[in-house]
Amino acid sequence: QVVYRPLRRVVRRIRRGAKLMVRRTKPLRRNKYVGAVRAAKSYKVSFNIKPWGTGHGWRNVLHFTTGRNRSRLPGVWFFSRTSRLHIRAGRRGSWNDGCDPRKHLPRHRTTKVTIRVAYGRMDVFYNRRLVCRSRNYRHPTVPKKRVKVYVSDPWYPRASARVGQVVYRPLGRVVRRIRRGAKLMVRRTKPLRRNKYVGAVRAAKSYKVSFNIKPWGTGHGWRNVLHF
Repeated sequence: QVVYRPLRRVVRRIRRGAKLMVRRTKPLRRNKYVGAVRAAKSYKVSFNIKPWGTGHGWRNVLHFTTGRNRSRLPGVWFFSRTSRLHIRAGRRGSWNDGCDPRKHLPRHRTTKVTIRVAYGRMDVFYNRRLVCRSRNYRHPTVPKKRVKVYVSDPWYPRASARVGQVVYRPLGRVVRRIRRGAKLMVRRTKPLRRNKYVGAVRAAKSYKVSFNIKPWGTGHGWRNVLHF
């Protein structure tokens, strides 16, 4: 049963709701407009990048913008004379916040970069590995008008790199998954109330309890958080 089977060209699947802005990997061009997207509060931007050199000053890779430099939803640059990424995305109180991974991208090799703004955070992944995180994105900037996409933008020199598979994916409302067998006792984060009964569970010899907590002050004596 020795079988030889020629396969058709492999096409990457784009998830439902996502928008493919650039398919083929090609050298960056300054002021290259590739389309527009509708902004979402939670979103994911991913692209493949293969640097071949560096340049003096900020070098732009791509820029999601309402039409001006200070609109960054997000924007991605190389630091001067390096292949290290500088990633910016607006939020309430700052148009230029973001996350800068310490790791430099390898030259002449392709890296998949994913930028996710959700859960109140910005997470950056290289080839699915988390390389940077900012917890400042509880209120990201969400413009009402459509967002223009440049690969690369008109305000900065282009980076010396090839870029392709640029995808923007709105995530919608983010709901955390509860594993099978677990019981969610409280979903929404809210102030504690004394004598607040929320339900019952069947005890186990081995177990795990997890919760999110955001303190705002202290008090005299023991202060209870939860009690099984």
